[in-house]
Amino acid sequence: MGRHTVIRLAHLSLLFLSLTSSVHAHKADFLLQDAFLGTDDALIQTKPSRSVAIIGAGAAGASAAKFLRQFTDALSLEPASITLFEASNRIGGRAQAVLIPDPSNPTKPPVSIEIGASIFITSNKHLMQSAQDYNLTLSSSLLDTEPPTNNPALGIYNGSDFVFTSSDSPWRTVFNTFWKWGLLSPYRARTLALQAASQFGNAYPLKESFHLGFKSIQQMLTRGFGMESSVLTKTARDYFLEKGIGDAFIREFIEPATRVNYGQGVELNAVGALICLAAAFTPTESIVGGNSLLYESMIRESGTLVKFETRTATQINFTTLAQTPAKFSYVHLHVTIVTGSLDHAYFNLPNPSAIPSAILTTASAGSAFNSIGTRHRFNDEQNTTVTKIFSSAKPTDAFLSQMYFRVVRVDRFEWDAYPVLNTWIEGEDGPSIVLDESATGGVYWVNGFEAAFSAMESETVASANVVQLLLEKWKSN
Repeated sequence: MGRHTVIRLAHLSLLFLSLTSSVHAHKADFLLQDAFLGTDDALIQTKPSRSVAIIGAGAAGASAAKFLRQFTDALSLEPASITLFEASNRIGGRAQAVLIPDPSNPTKPPVSIEIGASIFITSNKHLMQSAQDYNLTLSSSLLDTEPPTNNPALGIYNGSDFVFTSSDSPWRTVFNTFWKWGLLSPYRARTLALQAASQFGNAYPLKESFHLGFKSIQQMLTRGFGMESSVLTKTARDYFLEKGIGDAFIREFIEPATRVNYGQGVELNAVGALICLAAAFTPTESIVGGNSLLYESMIRESGTLVKFETRTATQINFTTLAQTPAKFSYVHLHVTIVTGSLDHAYFNLPNPSAIPSAILTTASAGSAFNSIGTRHRFNDEQNTTVTKIFSSAKPTDAFLSQMYFRVVRVDRFEWDAYPVLNTWIEGEDGPSIVLDESATGGVYWVNGFEAAFSAMESETVASANVVQLLLEKWKSN
């Protein structure tokens, strides 16, 4: 059996696709803490000549395991022995949920609230098809809330007032949008966002025909998907201004969307903003019980051996690789989940039913939070809700007592949520996907794709790309 070489860095999901026994791997000191999820006995008994190590059990790692098994079967290649190393004790990466009990009836099943990767859009074929294949239940943004509510779906807050609030009538909301920002800016922004989503969809026929396998992120987006290079080289503000979208719409609609999705203003690259808008203009889905169920199912289907709580003992020396992983700056995000009741007076609103279910903020708000989303409403006399706050700093108890007139429970989390989406230099290929390679394998950096934008579906496309790079080698060896 081929030898595994394990590489682990914080925030990186490296896929090391090694190597038959005839190929020498780079040496690295590491500590394996034996914590097994399970194993594929048939694979171990047959002792495949090829072995693959996947680092990280998030969307990229789990889908890489799935695609490795799926593609080798489709191409009639010898199956590989796959081992997945995960630093934590769980599968899912940023797809992580917390269970919140009903304060008025603790005997009822708790409510599952996503902390991180919460939604995906209906055109995300990998996630949608996986949900169907694994018989997972979808929760759609098109469904009415339970219990029913008269609260507006969306409000955009500038720190003192709401500059925009949606209506319970979709047509009224459209009218208000055009009245507020004119016809052309919303129309052009929606057209550009849906065009970007459609271009991203070009990944699927490329995958099915085995024509992924790009070594450059820039080439994947432009030559493969058909996007213009300016979505990488221009800030969202400059890009949208050049496309004829008004400054007010950028400040009051697009920027609140980028703040809730990426914790960044419109100085981020344009493609990141387009992905945010695609989610704003199309229906979204999530998995009942937690999106991590998708990745657990992918890994289970692939027959992958998982080692939890497995870390390197010392920092890996990457100088032995042909190329080293690029260093990303990350947005450090606080996620605060509050069970209680928001105070309408804090937002200068007349009553609780006027509080929008999703409150986004403009950059000018100087607000202590990026967004507040009502994730669940309990059917009790106190109108208790579960709200999720995204913020760059920890909301203090004193601040929460100002914003909520009743607090039952607070769950706090913080993490480096996503890369800072900087613009690229014209002609720049982006972070290297292939860090090192041999005739039959190499070291591949799946999460290098996140320099462009970060989403669950994009990670599955990035992993399919890397797997097809590897299989091109296997087909000729």
